[in-house]
Amino acid sequence: MAPYALLLLIVAFLVALALLRRTSGSPAVASRTTAPAANVRGIRAARTLFDLLIVGILCLFSGARWFVGTDYLLYSLVFEQVDARDWSATFASSPHEAGFTILSLLVKTATDNPAWLFATVSALTIAITYAAIRLLSENATVSLLVFVLFAQYFFAFNAVRQGLAIAIVFLAVGLWRRSHRVLTALAAVLAGLMHSSAFVALAIAVAFLLLRRRPLTLRAYALGILPVSFAARFAMSMPLVSDLASRINPRYAEYIAASTSAGLGSYLVLTVHAVLVAVSIAALRDAPQYAWLVKVYALAVPFMVIGTAAVELSRMANFFSWALILLVPALLHAPKLRWRRVAVLTMCFGYLYCLVYLLNYGGLIPYADVFGLFDRSDVRIHVPG
Repeated sequence: MAPYALLLLIVAFLVALALLRRTSGSPAVASRTTAPAANVRGIRAARTLFDLLIVGILCLFSGARWFVGTDYLLYSLVFEQVDARDWSATFASSPHEAGFTILSLLVKTATDNPAWLFATVSALTIAITYAAIRLLSENATVSLLVFVLFAQYFFAFNAVRQGLAIAIVFLAVGLWRRSHRVLTALAAVLAGLMHSSAFVALAIAVAFLLLRRRPLTLRAYALGILPVSFAARFAMSMPLVSDLASRINPRYAEYIAASTSAGLGSYLVLTVHAVLVAVSIAALRDAPQYAWLVKVYALAVPFMVIGTAAVELSRMANFFSWALILLVPALLHAPKLRWRRVAVLTMCFGYLYCLVYLLNYGGLIPYADVFGLFDRSDVRIHVPG
């Protein structure tokens, strides 16, 4: 756990420094001082520098990992089979989607070392996430902290392709909100080419946002989304569900057939997010600009509920739970003081959430790195499945 604790301490320290800069550069403070505009620009540049330092550290920690994560061995073995001299043969034999196969081929053209594949994917995932945060967040620094504390960052350690696809979907949303329709479509297609589940998640999100035009209320959440979620959870054992899943993607049917029931950690994660969705609905009901975001976040709950019966399917929740990265900064700007306090408490609670996540999701502990800074002698190699 020591490497993770060190990472969290460094990130927390940089976030604190960045927020202090943000406070000193706020309009309220500036109006009480005689600081010239150049100083304010310098403060903003310093805040961006702190953000980029955090991004760089996150890229280094993730990209330099060595046999950390349940997918590491599998991806290493697949990468060894990639033949940069024969793209057609690689496409024919690759178990991965076309986009990720092309990325693997490009990396293999430069090096045979699979560690560089993880470094490349990690850098892309985190950089794309930060780009989306810059497009959408009220406070990029706080969003980066939530990204780490609520384990969206660590999720990609165990779901390499899906983590990258989620980051691209996040960016697509940012482009959509900025009215870049063509770029949004291209990003959506690219996400699906990295992991086909992105197409399913996007279809669900678009359908829900179109069908539910009004803001989500606590009544609709409690009497609609939650009961439907539990009904879907108990329907997972029906043959019809497995057949439908196989038509979408044969691997989905395999996930349902091979899944085991969730442990305590999954129920705790579900409870936390279910409560935070309710808090977001209550706190931002008078802020229509966040209504779409609350609805997206609410879609994470059904997949977490279903995930208690089929653990692998709970991964789909991450296509929607990224909304929390934006909702916590929104709560910090809520007009009522109590909701701002809730946002602060949520970030404090995030450290406990992160600890539970690290201890309950396979392959993350112990951490080892390619540089040998952390001992690799006791690294457990996790064979997927």
